[in-house]
Formats: sequence, C-alpha cells, structure tokens
Amino acid sequence: MQLMATGLYPGAADFQVIHRRGERAVSFNGIVYHNYMLFVEVKAPENTSGPRKNGQSQKQIDFEDHSKAMGLGYHIVRSLYEFKQVIENL
Repeated sequence: MQLMATGLYPGAADFQVIHRRGERAVSFNGIVYHNYMLFVEVKAPENTSGPRKNGQSQKQIDFEDHSKAMGLGYHIVRSLYEFKQVIENL
C-alpha cells in the first residue's frame, strides 16, 4: 500500500475536477458554493468485473457513494470521448 503511505485516500477517483460555476451556485447544507467539484474514475472499456459489474473495487464504490452523499459529482468513463463529454457538460 505505497499510495496510502503517501496520504492518498483508498478508492479515490483518478481525477478531481474543480469548475467555477459563476452565477450557477450550488447550495449544500445551507452553504452556497460557486465552485463545483466532481470526481472522474477511468476504467478500461472491457473491464466489467467488480461488485457493480463496472470494474470498481469495493473501496471505489464506497468513495463514489460518499461523494454523491455529499452532493459531489462522480463519473466513470471508459474513453477520452466520454471524459470530454463530462467536462463539456459542466
């Protein structure tokens, strides 16, 4: 577990994207945020193993569930095209 020794969170997504929403603020627990953060997990196109049959480990599933519960975005992409779609739709 070399990554854990460096302080990385187990199951954390491959990319964290922070986007300035401008006038489209987000409210969470009574706090208004003008920035939006989402997580992007990259998986190989053919990877359909794991508990949800989408290639995620249980720790990645836990991280996704926690992120969504906090009102943050989480996406799984399998190609550069899918990643571009996520970014373009912010």
